[in-house]
Amino acid sequence: MDQVPENPPPDARTTVLLRVAKLVGGGRETLCVILDTSARGLKVKLFAGLPHHEDLAIELANGDRHPVDCTGVAADHADLIFREPVLLDHLIAEARGGDKRHHIRLNIALAGTLYSTNEPVPVMLRNISSQGAAFDCERWLAIDQAVRIETAALPPLYATVRWRDPPQYGIVFERIFPLEELAKHCTGLPALP
Repeated sequence: MDQVPENPPPDARTTVLLRVAKLVGGGRETLCVILDTSARGLKVKLFAGLPHHEDLAIELANGDRHPVDCTGVAADHADLIFREPVLLDHLIAEARGGDKRHHIRLNIALAGTLYSTNEPVPVMLRNISSQGAAFDCERWLAIDQAVRIETAALPPLYATVRWRDPPQYGIVFERIFPLEELAKHCTGLPALP
């Protein structure tokens, strides 16, 4: 088992593969990319504002969440320090993706309208990634059904139903959302409680 040294060496940064993560704080989430890391902290690229809050944390694709403090923001980058010791080998292994690729999902609460072959139906988006979303809908939808969802914050989402557990559904988008575009559209959206 890896041990965290009692007196870590100076903050030597280890460059990692660019990895998408999310910053979580104050009931909001925003996408970022980890640029480099050390046992004490990391540097991230921001696509939108940094959620300034006491409970700021960075969440990795595997769901690991690490409380952080921001030590500085310059242009589209932020320097973060870990509030608790982090095993650098574990962090780097996750950042490189390990055996599985995970897509970061932003938890959101966004009302919308679903259009399909029938009349429009209200939906509530629960989470979104660059490739798909999950939402609540009172209408029964079929697997592989083509749908369009319109909201006040996002461009129209053209997608196909991939899974269902009524009233919850999951869709895959016809086109992948560019990361920066998704981050900007979702900035400021509250997460579902």
